[in-house]
Amino acid sequence: MIDEQPASEDVSVLTAGSRTSDYDYELPEEHIAQRAAEPRDASRMMVLDRAAGTLAHRTFRDLAELIPAGDAIVVNTTRVFRARLLGARDSGGPAEILLLRPIDDTHFEAMVHPGGKLRPGKFVTIAPGFRVEIVDTTARRTRIVKLHTTGDASAAIEAHGGRLIVMASRALVHVADGPADYERVYDRILAQSKQPVILHWLGEMFDPALAGYWGSSSVDAAMETALGVIAANPGKVDGVKISLLDKNKEIAMRRRLPEGVRMYTGDDFDYAELIAGDGVGAAQNQRHSDALLGIFDAIAPGKVHAVSSASVAEMTKLLENTFRSVNIALVNELALLCERMELDIWEVIAAASTKPFGYMPFYPGPGLGGHCIPIDPLYLSWKMRGLKMPARFIELADMVNTAMPEHVVSLVASALNDDSKAMKGANVLISGVAYKRNVSDVRESPAIDVIEGLLARGVVVSYLDPWVPSFKEGKHVFESMKADASFSSYDAIVIVTDHASIDYARMVKEAKVIVDTRNATRTVAAEAKARIVRL
Repeated sequence: MIDEQPASEDVSVLTAGSRTSDYDYELPEEHIAQRAAEPRDASRMMVLDRAAGTLAHRTFRDLAELIPAGDAIVVNTTRVFRARLLGARDSGGPAEILLLRPIDDTHFEAMVHPGGKLRPGKFVTIAPGFRVEIVDTTARRTRIVKLHTTGDASAAIEAHGGRLIVMASRALVHVADGPADYERVYDRILAQSKQPVILHWLGEMFDPALAGYWGSSSVDAAMETALGVIAANPGKVDGVKISLLDKNKEIAMRRRLPEGVRMYTGDDFDYAELIAGDGVGAAQNQRHSDALLGIFDAIAPGKVHAVSSASVAEMTKLLENTFRSVNIALVNELALLCERMELDIWEVIAAASTKPFGYMPFYPGPGLGGHCIPIDPLYLSWKMRGLKMPARFIELADMVNTAMPEHVVSLVASALNDDSKAMKGANVLISGVAYKRNVSDVRESPAIDVIEGLLARGVVVSYLDPWVPSFKEGKHVFESMKADASFSSYDAIVIVTDHASIDYARMVKEAKVIVDTRNATRTVAAEAKARIVRL
C-alpha cells in the first residue's frame, strides 16, 4: 500500500479510498511488488518523456520536480498482495485469502473473504497438506493467519497460487500509440513469466474503454498483433481467452494458433458450437475451443467440479440462478414491509449477517438485470408447466422482482411530492443504467424500466453512467452526463446502479433529494445536505 506523503508546496495530492472488490487479482507476478520500499518515497517508477521519446527510472521522491505547479497527483491507495489463495472453509463454502505481508516464516497479515465467516480459530483448506488458520483480527480489520504445510510455506504459496491470467489493460489502451507498444509490453511480461500464461482479449462490447485493443480498431489487424506476440514467445502462452461475441473471428484466430496454445471461448451465445468444434485444423487445439472448465481450472487449479452430463451442468446453473432470484425476491418483499414499518432493511440485513452459520445475505434493489437471473428461472418454470408441475416459488419471485422498478418510480413521486414538485416536468437524473455495478452491460437492466416509468409520467430524464456512454431504448436515444457535471440542477437523483467510480460524497452535498436503491450513500450520509430516501 502506498502511504500518502505530505504534499509539497507545488503539488496537490488527491487521495481516494478503494475496496478490494473493485479490482481483479489475476496479475502477472512481476507487476506485483513483493515488499514495500523503505523509505516509502524510494519506491521506483518509470517516467516517459513523450517529447524526447525517452524512458527514465525515477523514484516517488522525484514527483515534486516532475509535476508542474498546479497539476495534481492521484495517489493509488490499493494494497500490495504477495499471493491470492483460494480454498474451502470447514463448512465447505469457498474462501479467498490475500496475503499482504509476512510477519515470520509462517504468519502473514491478510485480507479474507467472506470476512464475517473467517474469524479467529477458523481454518481454510487450500490443498491436501496445506491449511490456513485464522489467528487474530487487527485494528484495521485485516487478519493474522498462520500457514500449516507439510513443507516449506513459500513453496506451498507458489505452488497453489493458480495460473497467471494477463488481463486486458485499460491503461495500455490509454498510453499505447500503436501495435508496437503492445508488442513491447507483452514481450516483456512474457519474458519474465516463470510459467505459461493465459492472455485475455476482452472486446469493447464488454468494456468500451478497451476499444482499439492491440493497437487497432480493426479486429483483423488486432488479431495479427496478438498472434505475432504469441508466435514471438514460444512456450510462454498456455492459451487465449477471447471475448468478442463473434464466433467467426474466434474460429479464424483458433485455426492460426501455434500447436499447444488453446483457445478459451468467451462467447456466451455460441459456446456449445465452439466447444464441439468443426474438426478443421492441422493440430488438435485448432479444431475446437475449450470450455469454461479450462479457464476456471487455470485460475483455480483443483477447484473445478466435474458433473456426469451437460444436462446436470445446465440444471446446476438453473438452480444457482433460481436460488438467487427467490432470495432476492424475499428480501425485496421484506424491504417493502420495513418501509411500511419505518425500519431500515439495510440495518436488519447487516445484523442478520453477523450470524456465523445458516444465513447468506441478499440485498434489495430496483429489480433484476442481466441475461441470467431474470431469465433462467422462467425457462425452468416453462419446463415445469410442460410437466404439469406448478412453479410457485419461481413465479412468485418473478412477480415480486418485476414490480420493483415501478416501486422505485413511486418512491421518486413521493420524494418530489414532499418537496411540492409535480412529476410532470421534473428533472430527474438516473445514476447508473448498467444492470450491475462496474460493467457496461444494459441487458434487462431495471434502469430501463425505471426510465420508462418516469417518462410515461412526464419526467425529464437524464442519466449518468461512466460505463455506458450512450444507449437507445425505443424511440429515445440517451447519452450519459459527464462525470464532473453538477448534481444541483436536478429535482431528484435515483441511484439504480452503484458504480464505484461515481462521486457519492459530492452527490450528497450537491443534490436536493436522492432515491438510493442500493444503499450506495451509506458511507457518506453523515455529510449529506440532500434528503436521502432509501429503498
